Amino acid sequence: MQANTFLRLVDILLQSQSIYHNHLDLLRTKIETAETVLGGVNVPHDQSILVTWNSRAYTAPKKFTFEPCSIFYETVSTFLPSICQLG
Repeated sequence: MQANTFLRLVDILLQSQSIYHNHLDLLRTKIETAETVLGGVNVPHDQSILVTWNSRAYTAPKKFTFEPCSIFYETVSTFLPSICQLG
């Protein structure tokens, strides 16, 4: 009976080590991918893309007004508990 319990424990430990090993392989792959991508950063090219994108002319919105929410109104009770209300 002890032998069967011990063999089952060893089997569980081998399965957990296999899962752990597969997870480490996945992490290693992700780290290698991140290092490859970060190694390919070209600062002057990326800055030129940013400058090109941000060089658009600014245009103000046609109608820029405050539009309150139709279902929510701020009141004193919104911010203060009932025991602290003024008045």
